[in-house]
Order: sequence, then structure tokens, then C-alpha cells
Amino acid sequence: MTRAVALYEAGVWRAMLVLTALFVGAGGLGVSTSAGLIGLLLLPVLALPAARALFAAPLAPALLAAALAWSALSLVWSPYDKPDQALKLILLTPLYILAVFAAAQASSEAARSRINWLIGLMLIVAVYVLVEALFNAPVALWVKGLLDEPGQAIDLHARTMIVLGRATTGFLIIAGPAAIALLTRDGLGARAGAALLLVGALAGGVAFGIEANVFALTAAAAAAALAWRFGERALGALCFAAAASIAAAPLYVGALIALVPDELAASLPLSWHMRLEIWTYALEQIAASPLIGNGLDSARVLGEDAVLRGEPFNTLPLHAHNAGLHIWLEAGFVGAALFAAALAALGWRCMRASLFPAQAAGAAFAGTAFLATVLVGSGVWQEWLHGCLAAGLATALMIRR
Repeated sequence: MTRAVALYEAGVWRAMLVLTALFVGAGGLGVSTSAGLIGLLLLPVLALPAARALFAAPLAPALLAAALAWSALSLVWSPYDKPDQALKLILLTPLYILAVFAAAQASSEAARSRINWLIGLMLIVAVYVLVEALFNAPVALWVKGLLDEPGQAIDLHARTMIVLGRATTGFLIIAGPAAIALLTRDGLGARAGAALLLVGALAGGVAFGIEANVFALTAAAAAAALAWRFGERALGALCFAAAASIAAAPLYVGALIALVPDELAASLPLSWHMRLEIWTYALEQIAASPLIGNGLDSARVLGEDAVLRGEPFNTLPLHAHNAGLHIWLEAGFVGAALFAAALAALGWRCMRASLFPAQAAGAAFAGTAFLATVLVGSGVWQEWLHGCLAAGLATALMIRR
């Protein structure tokens, strides 16, 4: 690699990592751009080595490509006719994968430099999240008050909490692997930095009212501990578990609904009671078209207005609040089988990879945090979450001995 290429790569990474940190603090949505730009801007450098890697292990990429192509094709029979999501899935997903590949291909010196840069930025975001969590979001409320149009202030606090909750989701996916990178280093400063990152993620999860973030952080920490102990085997097992969570979603969600009596459901927090109702309605829509699904983005228009415990809600608010049900709902058995097969092939590949414990733990943390989020909270197609996952996995693969 020439010095000019090395400087170009370093410039791309530093600029995009700065943007990623800013976008995470602003609510996470922009990470779809910064993570995608890493892959796009490094494409001329990565094209040949990426093609070699693809031909060396083609099964998982081929299955993923087939799953994405089927999902995009399902737009043909979807009641939602805008092609935005299909284009994002087809065009952005390869760029996110290239960003992760670029991190894995980096030399030890380059990787250490980039991860140090990222850790510093994430520590700044951690301080911001902590301040917002401890003092009732003073900065975010002030900024949002400046940006909002007159007459919107009535729900300013509620909307600010949503933005900060989403910011915490993106933050924990990236900050977890960064904390693990710090835990591989000696010194009190490294330990304190790792603690700050994890405490920031926990405080944001508790303070901003999105229970899925606490669930994601807990599950990700447990998965990281297993991967640290058992390495690639644990990482592969997590991929198999993710495949099963998609393939068997109608079975385990249906069983869960059947096991929860109405009296117990009524005693749950309202958001979880609503989830049960959303899952019930999603299962009904899956039953209407189980083989090929209702089409991409059909969840945006299939829902109905309803009232639960005196509160209005939609029976399918943009997505099914479960990744497996969402895929079954829109892409049917065919789509679910393809995505599950791609994850299983990835798991098999992970078990044959050469990762050391910290890398496996970082990847397990990012992947599990993403999976937990889309299993109970966010929509599985949301590109900003895909960008955060790419950034988290890239962070994990830039950890060096």
C-alpha cells in the first residue's frame, strides 16, 4: 500500500468516525450515512480484496444477497408502493459490509490508531448521554426547542426522550466493543474509560424510557462474556440463535401469547401489553399470506387504529416490534428461510474464523445488542440501525492484541 492510499484511508476513517459520533448523539439516524460512506469511499481500495474474500467464502454472502433480492422483489405485491426501502436494502447493505471488511483488513498499526480515535469520540458521547440522563436532557431540550417550529412545544419533552432513547441504542451498539477494547489494556485509565462507556449506556437505557435498551445492554453483556470465554464457538452459536429467532418467530411468539392470560397482560406495563396486541395482529396478517408475505413495507399500511387501556395505538405501528415476525409478515416463509440460512452460514463461518477473545466478545456485543433491539423494539429494516451494527462490528474487528 502506498503512502497516499494509507493517508486517504486514514482520512476517510477519521472523518467518518467524527460524523458517526455526532450522528449518534443527535439520535442515531445519520449513522446510515457515515457508515455507508466508509464503504463507498474505500470501495476503490477494497474492491479487489473484497472480491477475493467473496469468492473464497461465497455461501453466506450469496444467501444474504438472495434474501435481500427477495425482500426487494416482494414490493411488487405490497400495498405500500414506494421503493425507498428496497433501494436502501440493496444499495446500502453492501456498503456496510465493506466498512466492516475494511476494519478487518486494516494493519495492526492502522487499526489501533482508528480505534483510539473512536474510543475518544465515544467517551465524549458517553459524557453527553450521562449529563442528559442525570439532569433531564437539558442540552437536547434546548437544541430541539431551537429547531422546532412554533406551536410544537407541547410534546417537546416526549419527542426529545424518543430521540435520546434512539441515541442510546446506537451508542450502546458501538460503545460496547469500544469498552471491551479498553478492557484489554493495562492501567486504571483504561478501566475507568470502559466503565464510563458502559455506565453511560446503562444510564441512557434507564433514563429515556425505552425498555428495549436495557434489555439489549443486558443481553449484549452476557453474550460478550460468553464469547470472551468460548471465542468463535460462542459467536457462531449466537448466529445460529439469531437464525432460529427468525425462522421460528411465529411459533415462539404465538406460544408466548397463548401462555399470557388476559389478566396478566392487563397488569403489564402498557408498552408490553401493546406489544402483545401488535404481535397478535401481526400473526393474523402472516396467516393471510404465509408463503410469500404481504410485501416489503406492508406493515406501514396494514395496521388499524385501536384503544388499549384507554390509550389509542395502532395494531401495526410501522413494524411488528419483532424482527422475525416482521420478516415473516413482509417476506413470508421464503424470506424468513433465506435470512435464517444466511445467518446460519455466517455462524458456521464464524466458528472457523481466527479471532481472539476480545474480538469475538466485541462482535458478540454489537450483534446481540442489535438483535435484542430488533426483537422487541425497532424495525428490522431500519438503515440507521444497520449502520450502527456495521460501526460496532468494525470497532470489534479493529481490536488488536
